[in-house]
Amino acid sequence: DIALSPVVSGGVVYVGSDDGHVYALSADTGELRWQYETGDIEHPPVVSEGVVYVGSDDGHVYALSAETGELRWQYKTRYDVYSPAVSGGVVYFREGNYSVYALDAETGELRWQYRTLVSSIAVSGGVLYVGHHDDHSGVVYALDAETGELRWQYETDVMQ
Repeated sequence: DIALSPVVSGGVVYVGSDDGHVYALSADTGELRWQYETGDIEHPPVVSEGVVYVGSDDGHVYALSAETGELRWQYKTRYDVYSPAVSGGVVYFREGNYSVYALDAETGELRWQYRTLVSSIAVSGGVLYVGHHDDHSGVVYALDAETGELRWQYETDVMQ
């Protein structure tokens, strides 16, 4: 099994694996602190305010206690979950290549969903930036991070 992109926070290394688990390891000794079973994990977890957020190919976003690994909440989508990001008490992520979601970081309740083709996301200054490309063009969307409303979009040509 392949462990992917570790994240270090508070002396703990958090890493997801394609063996269907997220692991918390002591940064000093490598000793296992806890593990939690998910689906395969293709992107690094995010740690914020004592919570580890991880997206999985089982279609869930998991919010786990950073200290104990205990499940705080989970949210189910139809497709693989990628690229979680946390800002301002909101967890943003992409579902497959089809939608961007915003969930309340504390409760896991859906705030909004924006349906579009998605390859990557970034959040800054109250704006969620969503990028996508295919064989014909590339598009960047700027969404209001609070409401999910489209602020603007910019389309580019893809080099052949």
